[in-house]
Amino acid sequence: MPIGTAQTYVGSVGTHSAVFVLTWQPDGNVTGHYYHPDNSGVIFKLKGKNTALGELVLTEYAADVQSAIISLKKSTSHGLIVWSGKMHNTDKHDSRVLDVSFTRKADA
Repeated sequence: MPIGTAQTYVGSVGTHSAVFVLTWQPDGNVTGHYYHPDNSGVIFKLKGKNTALGELVLTEYAADVQSAIISLKKSTSHGLIVWSGKMHNTDKHDSRVLDVSFTRKADA
């Protein structure tokens, strides 16, 4: 994966399909966004850190307000890189925990 280049991943957040676009920096910082292609077109901003080898923590922002923390672990399956974990919503009135996963072809 080229550092500093946006990479596109496809997967899901809860029961909804999602497209993630992430840019990985040499210092471990990660920025980007995701959206649900089958939904209203809302784009959620993401900022985070590749905290350790194979671990990623992202903060989700809706309308520039923190709305969730996403903790992910990396694995490979059949030549695919898979990030999977949990999203913990942090909204005042929303304490849901959702499954999150997304995939990109290895060396694509």
